[in-house]
Amino acid sequence: MTPPKESKKTPTWDFSEFLKWLVHHPQALEPGLRMLGHALELGPKLSAEACAADGLGRPCLILHVDNFSASVYDRILLLMAKMQTDGERFRHLFARPHEPRMFLLAPNYLAEARARLELLTHAFSLRCFSFGPPSSKRGVPMLELEEIAAEVPPLQHLDSLGERPETPFVARLLHACSVLHPPVLCRGGDWPLLLLGVSGPLATLLRDERGVYMAGAGQRQEDPLLHLRDDDAIDHAIDALLRAQEKTETRVA
Repeated sequence: MTPPKESKKTPTWDFSEFLKWLVHHPQALEPGLRMLGHALELGPKLSAEACAADGLGRPCLILHVDNFSASVYDRILLLMAKMQTDGERFRHLFARPHEPRMFLLAPNYLAEARARLELLTHAFSLRCFSFGPPSSKRGVPMLELEEIAAEVPPLQHLDSLGERPETPFVARLLHACSVLHPPVLCRGGDWPLLLLGVSGPLATLLRDERGVYMAGAGQRQEDPLLHLRDDDAIDHAIDALLRAQEKTETRVA
């Protein structure tokens, strides 16, 4: 009797596999991120699967969501509230522990979830991505930014800066992004602003009480952020975006 042929097993791939990749590629979420490489425990049965610090040293909680049940929204609010009130104990990890942000990673976002998440984007910095396993044609995981809040024209983001000294310089940079070929898109809702090229994030624009800064995708973690305070800095920023765009175009081709 001929023994039955063994069926080929479908390769398994889950969030733990994605997280292993993300630890080494945090710029896929946002240039300037520094991954901690471990979960962040905030209390009994309250933790984020992963955490990073952004370019200004703010904690970025990374949360994996399989489906958006009511308990998911409770968990999001509990995590953010706990970090805002009890963040000081993480001062050794973050320069600004009381200014948490959140990154959501989910397979998909249905209309009902989008409506609720949009409300949350008005309360704190929330950025959402869909993710999935690598395909046969793509050697890296699928990761795509989800536009949860209504898209805002790039120059409208200057309204929240007001008449700060760096505002005209940031305006020049955003205008340059729109006329590059191909253009660099400004996405991700409110600040920090994510600048996207043909195959992913190229840079992040961050602001604080001292100014506006740019973190590039190819920037080393030990390198300082580019302070966008004069024309020389803007020239440098535009040149960096052009070079980054050329590299990503080459990889896509």
